[in-house]
Amino acid sequence: RRAWNAGLGVLLLPPLVVLSSQTLGVPAPRAMFFNGPPSSSSGWDRAAVIELLKKEAVPANGVVAVGIEHHYMSANNLASLSASQGLGYAFVNLTQGARTAEDAMIRLKDKSAGHLLMFRGDLPEDLVFPYGFLNRPNAGIQERLDHGRLPAERLATAPVAPGIEAVLYRLKRFGG
Repeated sequence: RRAWNAGLGVLLLPPLVVLSSQTLGVPAPRAMFFNGPPSSSSGWDRAAVIELLKKEAVPANGVVAVGIEHHYMSANNLASLSASQGLGYAFVNLTQGARTAEDAMIRLKDKSAGHLLMFRGDLPEDLVFPYGFLNRPNAGIQERLDHGRLPAERLATAPVAPGIEAVLYRLKRFGG
């Protein structure tokens, strides 16, 4: 009987801790680094990216791939800002499940992305860890852009943080 009660306690304790954390805040809930509540940091100037898209006449229903996944800047927080302004931009992250630049190239085609946002400058060190697996193909995509192996026209840049800028490209149609 004692062993049964101890086993029951072991099984019930974790769900009770989660219930307490989520409803009472004791202990304080811990978010995963890439899937949690919005950061208390204002992050980078996401509005500058939206203004860049408008200035460069990116179609309001256009698909824009975002070549960074970080709590300061991502397809999700750009989509949220765009929607809050009543704009119809569709943002997709460049690296969803992509392990290589080739995977990311396939994603660009599959998502019919017409534009690509890349970021350069003094990027945060945590892009390597813990965000590295989310940004793995970015360097390979940038290399392809730089050497013409990803057909694209560089349109404009916008500063988003001290020493960091967004670079907007118009992607040329794949296969033609």
